[in-house]
Amino acid sequence: MFSRGLKIFLLSISFMFLSYGEEIKNSDIRIEILSEIKVYKERIEKLKNMHKITTDNDEKKIIQQHINMLNKKIERLKEMLRKYEKSLSPVG
Repeated sequence: MFSRGLKIFLLSISFMFLSYGEEIKNSDIRIEILSEIKVYKERIEKLKNMHKITTDNDEKKIIQQHINMLNKKIERLKEMLRKYEKSLSPVG
């Protein structure tokens, strides 16, 4: 029905579409991780402002612990992003 050249051409086109779809999926995951990092950074800024305003030492300690926890989450997300990007095979 189809010639050999046409079959190869159609097969290569289908692989290109699959690769393109995988790239979109990968970029969606990256965007999700980066948006989580951005949200945590915004929370940290709000907590830092609260830390400046607060006069109670116990409350300052709690706020500082929360800031440290969010910084650790950011570091874990960055590490996850690095590992994820290393695991991706080149598309093309």
